[in-house]
Amino acid sequence: MDLYQPSLWDNVALENGYTLLSDLNLKEAITQFNEAFQSPIGDQESIQAAIATCGYWQKRIPFPPELPVARNRSDHGSQYISGFLEDYLAYPFDSRMTGFKKNLLGYLTDIFQQSTALDPKTFETIFDLLLDLEMFQKSENLASHYVNQRPEKHFLLYFLAQAQWLNNNKTEACNNYARALLYFPDRTLKNRVMHRQLKMFVNSHGLEMAPVFGRLYEILPYMPIEDEIHPLNKQHRNAIQSYLLLQKLLKSMYTNDHKGNIQYRKQLKEQAPILFDAYLRRLKERE
Repeated sequence: MDLYQPSLWDNVALENGYTLLSDLNLKEAITQFNEAFQSPIGDQESIQAAIATCGYWQKRIPFPPELPVARNRSDHGSQYISGFLEDYLAYPFDSRMTGFKKNLLGYLTDIFQQSTALDPKTFETIFDLLLDLEMFQKSENLASHYVNQRPEKHFLLYFLAQAQWLNNNKTEACNNYARALLYFPDRTLKNRVMHRQLKMFVNSHGLEMAPVFGRLYEILPYMPIEDEIHPLNKQHRNAIQSYLLLQKLLKSMYTNDHKGNIQYRKQLKEQAPILFDAYLRRLKERE
């Protein structure tokens, strides 16, 4: 007959301690862990580590968690956020603290998001930490917040699109990839492209032309260019012109504008021969 083997979770106080730890209720968690320490069930070394964790972070966050009041409007808690993030990155969380680690990062994200000033380096660090923990909705909310706050910062669209893609919000991700690539084809951000076929276009034709091929192959939606795009380089300028030409060519097909269709074909062939050849192949595929 098999003898009953006690489980770690037979120690109710220990289970309650980890639940309270995950809820960032560190004062009550310490009480439960101290009680668990008196039980013969449970690894005392791990319980001591949990108590130490509570003590370490109790000095850094209030309960219930709230944004620290800044001394002046220019501060906005930036020093607190910077120090908190440094501590978070250095802390040795163990495998039993996953819930705590996630909620602690969620708290850090919330206070960073309430800051009026966008610090790109801190934003990217927190964003990638969220992705590492598969907190995709939280990462999408973070990126969306700053895209809405700073719409002129087109680089943020790469982060939003990446989070949306990983969060299975793929229609919106494609919208934002299209806009990001059209307005700001920055090679340092190509690793943010998660769409497999779009990534192939990026690798084959460059970031500048990727949205044009994405439009031709209908993996990206049509993106009306409502405000002026400032080309970053010659390749970007060529891509914008190619995109506009391709859209005119496609429109002429749908409206049976034969004269315009011939004109736009000639222009596209001269402007972007590789794109034009791909366009002809697409026509044959549809026959």
